[in-house]
Amino acid sequence: MSQFFSQAARRLAAQLLDATSASKGAALVKLDDLAYPAGSVGAQFMLSRSPAEIAAGVTVALQNRRFDELDVRRYGAVFDGATNDAAAWSAALSVLGQKGGVMWAPPRPTLVNSQLTMHAAPQGSWKIEGWGCEMFSGAAVTGSVLSLRSGFSPFRRSVAGLSFNHRGNANAASCIEARGCTNLKIEQVSVAMHGTKANYAAFVVGPLTPGDDDSNSFWTTFDNCSFRPFSGADGTPPAYCVRLEGSANATTFTGNNFSTGAIAVALRNDGVGTTLANGVLLDGNHFEGVGIAVDALASPIGAGGYWPTGLRMVSNRAETTTTFLNLNTTDNASAANDHSQPPLLHSNYLVGGSVPNYLLNPRGALVQSADLAYYGPVSNVSMNANGSYTVRMASGNFVIGNGSNNSTWNAAHLVMGAFHLWVDGSNRLRIKNGAPASDTDGLVVGTQA
Repeated sequence: MSQFFSQAARRLAAQLLDATSASKGAALVKLDDLAYPAGSVGAQFMLSRSPAEIAAGVTVALQNRRFDELDVRRYGAVFDGATNDAAAWSAALSVLGQKGGVMWAPPRPTLVNSQLTMHAAPQGSWKIEGWGCEMFSGAAVTGSVLSLRSGFSPFRRSVAGLSFNHRGNANAASCIEARGCTNLKIEQVSVAMHGTKANYAAFVVGPLTPGDDDSNSFWTTFDNCSFRPFSGADGTPPAYCVRLEGSANATTFTGNNFSTGAIAVALRNDGVGTTLANGVLLDGNHFEGVGIAVDALASPIGAGGYWPTGLRMVSNRAETTTTFLNLNTTDNASAANDHSQPPLLHSNYLVGGSVPNYLLNPRGALVQSADLAYYGPVSNVSMNANGSYTVRMASGNFVIGNGSNNSTWNAAHLVMGAFHLWVDGSNRLRIKNGAPASDTDGLVVGTQA
């Protein structure tokens, strides 16, 4: 007999048993003696008192909110980190997909040695809750550990509190793969990642049917998740932390910690269609030790890719990250896709000297950037673009410098290709082909008192 109760269940049981005991003049049953039959499913559980406490024996049927949830242990899961619990998880996920509600896992390790798949009905909300539960994947898992598949739905779906660990399994391709799961929230999920599997991505969000934009996973939210290499990793960063495929539109990232990965967030087409996710928001995330924070690439090049319309990167922090934003999408000659609601960079903070590329823009996409003063003590940050780089100021000035020694030969000044322009100590504008060696180096091209 299982001997566990949640705090909510214990409180409710105490109230009901207190009322029953008072009417019969008997002592309260010990809550540690409350139990339900192993393997039972449903909301009613039998709570028995010993004959010494109630002579006739009283059975109390509890309609309990916590036990309306699907506890994976009822389907035979052991949660010792060594026994394969995949069958129990699959059984519970099948019920959850059909009926909705909440599925709960205890704060213990669990091992699954085959892929878990849930086909969810469009009707109703569902939640997979596993605060403190660490899921290890066995070597037989070569695809995603948890595959979530559904159709369009306005109802909230959620995965919360789980921790995925690929230690001992370099075969897994992802932790969660969501296909067609609209309104999905990934909340406080942590991932210990490996870099052995080619194109590994901790999370993949995309369409049920490649090329069908209407079957994609719209309105996904990643909230306070953690991406890290597992202890003892070989040092090879995984390919992606999150890969958005096709029109995974209106995906939101808030408060996440990306501490590994060649690419933290990748915007890709789905291999058949050419669209990229639009309306993606990254707000208040932390990137450290990653290659590229956000990478937008329509591949293969020449397939007529779209710009990531409406991409917003606001109030994020980056450290020891090679590139903050890389835009390398193909131009399909459609102004509506290329330059309508261009990507916005606003109030991001880069730790000085550790993020050499703020923006790589080789195809010359229109990009909005604001509040450059928030970057912190940064050196050698580049914003690179082929074609024209246009700065449009609604108000204020475009300032080169740090508030003192502006435009001097040995401090901040304008560089155009190999030519350097600066103002010397006598207020004369100078130019030189190559880096200046002194304040009076180069050629005077103008004087201003």
